[in-house]
Amino acid sequence: MRLSALNIWPTFKSRRAQQEREVKENSDHPKKVWDMRTRNGWGNSIGWMNWETRMLHGHTTPLPKEGDELLAEMQSGKTGRFRFAKVEPCYDPSDMWFATVEDMGYADDANEALCEPAGRKE
Repeated sequence: MRLSALNIWPTFKSRRAQQEREVKENSDHPKKVWDMRTRNGWGNSIGWMNWETRMLHGHTTPLPKEGDELLAEMQSGKTGRFRFAKVEPCYDPSDMWFATVEDMGYADDANEALCEPAGRKE
């Protein structure tokens, strides 16, 4: 008797529903600070998709939640702070997500405007 993968693995729909529940469960969730400088490996990465619209993509477990903070190195050498405004989990792979973040200034000086992210090529 052969087992079908459909009997073992959850469906995309049930996996998506679980991911959406995880993203929205913020009531008892302590805010997490994600450091983009240390998340650059396989299955553990966060990167810019579009700097102008502050769009990110990532592969992490667990997924970031709305309200979490992100630290990113800027071209000025300072550390930029961002807040996750919207997080969209993906169907497959289950650790992939897309997000939009809001500027929170620099980690050192919250009153100074952000410059371009480090490593950005024009």
